[in-house]
Amino acid sequence: MTPRCAIAVMREYGTLADLLAAYKLCGNGASTAQDCKLLLADLIVHNANGSQSRLGPKLSGVVHLALTTTDPTQKLK
Repeated sequence: MTPRCAIAVMREYGTLADLLAAYKLCGNGASTAQDCKLLLADLIVHNANGSQSRLGPKLSGVVHLALTTTDPTQKLK
C-alpha cells in the first residue's frame, strides 16, 4: 500500500481500531463477504499529479484479508 492509499484510508477511518470496527460491523450485518472485501474500494486517493483515483477492489480485498484472517500462514494475494 502506498502512503497516498494509506492516507485515504486514514481520512475515512481515522484509526486502525475504527477500521477493524467497520470490518466487524460489516461481517455481523446484512452485508455479504464480498461487501466487506470491497469496503475500501471506493475511497478516493489523491495522486501526486493532482488527479484522483479509487483505492480499488484488489487492494481493498488484500487489506481486508490482512486485517481479518485468523490464519497466520495465509498468503496475501
